[in-house]
Amino acid sequence: MFMSPITAPITLNFWRGWSGRWPTCANMPERGGLRPNWPHIHHLSTQREAFHYETMALRQGDRYKVYTNSMSDFWGDGPEHDEARRVALDTMRQTSHLVWMVLTRQPERILDSLETSLKLAMEEYAREPNESGRKFIQWLQAWLDGEAPENIWLGTTMEGQDGAAHRVTELLTVPATKRFLSCDLCCPQLLYGPEHGCCALREGVSQRLRPTASN
Repeated sequence: MFMSPITAPITLNFWRGWSGRWPTCANMPERGGLRPNWPHIHHLSTQREAFHYETMALRQGDRYKVYTNSMSDFWGDGPEHDEARRVALDTMRQTSHLVWMVLTRQPERILDSLETSLKLAMEEYAREPNESGRKFIQWLQAWLDGEAPENIWLGTTMEGQDGAAHRVTELLTVPATKRFLSCDLCCPQLLYGPEHGCCALREGVSQRLRPTASN
């Protein structure tokens, strides 16, 4: 059963990989401009940090919210991050007291990324069979079959009206116990709520909406 997560989420980055310019809308100032390309993968040290927070949460009888890969796109980044993504997902599996909030601009890539992680997990298990590897394969397969992990929330960004409906539609195709939207100031007219299987993060403030029974 879910306990209430702590109010101040922590941030864990398994890699950093932003480059280029974020899209903006006409009535918003430029945010951040050009970002340096940081192909910095440090998934193993982040995994150890996550296990540390898991131990803390377990001792306190609490659950911690985790903003996941705030300096990259967890699902959208390319194949050079496949192994780090596999390790990250296995970390999420093993940290049931952490609530992983995973935001992406490319929700259409989530299922393919899960399939790739499953393939890598099976290859790893073939090389070195062990109980943890077997459970990870079962966990990924269950997710793809519709049994979403309770401690992973899936979200997508709403920078403006263009493409908003597409992103929400794609997000809804992925099994999830909770979905959320990150909405910029430029799109206050977006009114997706629990009836769409989503809660919303508006203007940087979490609007906590009760999910439907089906979500």
